[in-house]
Amino acid sequence: MKKTSIFILFTFLLTAQFIWAKEITLLGNFQKAPKVFLDKNNKAKGILIDIAREIEKHTNDRYNFNLSPWARAYKQALHTKKTHTGIIGITKNKKRLRLFDYSTSIYNDTNYLVVLKTKNLKIKKVEELKGLKVSYNKKGYFGSEFEKAKKYFISNSDANNTIRLRRLLNGRIDAALIGGPKQLGLKMALGLNTELKQNAHKFEILPLEFSNPDYIAFSKTTNNKQYLKELNKIIDRLHNDGTIQKIIDKYNNK
Repeated sequence: MKKTSIFILFTFLLTAQFIWAKEITLLGNFQKAPKVFLDKNNKAKGILIDIAREIEKHTNDRYNFNLSPWARAYKQALHTKKTHTGIIGITKNKKRLRLFDYSTSIYNDTNYLVVLKTKNLKIKKVEELKGLKVSYNKKGYFGSEFEKAKKYFISNSDANNTIRLRRLLNGRIDAALIGGPKQLGLKMALGLNTELKQNAHKFEILPLEFSNPDYIAFSKTTNNKQYLKELNKIIDRLHNDGTIQKIIDKYNNK
């Protein structure tokens, strides 16, 4: 009788775990190295992916990553009819807050302006960007400080870092917005293209930075507020015990 009871309890626990476990699909940008990107084998990599894998260890859930151009990932996340489909690496603004429910911050992203050394641009304040052509992805949001800075420069839009840096190299723009961590972000962006890699010595980073927190979010239509409430407890724990910082430090030290 005792063995039978133990067997029934064990079976119940396995069944319960299976029922409670969820397959979560997280959409995201496929070319935002080192934050989140597809490697040469089409595998999802980056700081945010490593953080999500740590979160996964504390749940019964399984994360699947579907990375694509940002505009497509954002649109799919917004209009999904699948309850367990969200987006990773999204930032906040007023419009998005009306459309998505957010986790607590998982990573504080920092973006920098890259210029050509030959231009000898000694810029330390955003006001000094006046009249310069600055390229970034207009479909992205890079924080309130960057939004304020837009009034000083001429905005150009490019879909990814490779296009942006090649236009900079060819003199079609004056500065390109690249995500950090600082030197690693630029190094990885240059490494994606042979021409850029050969001319890596021609680029430099201005002493301006634009920070903005990244989150996991779900469209409000998917009703994931309760899931996010539980997720936030895990994220807070991983911040407090230093796990997330160790992941970030790993990339900073590359």
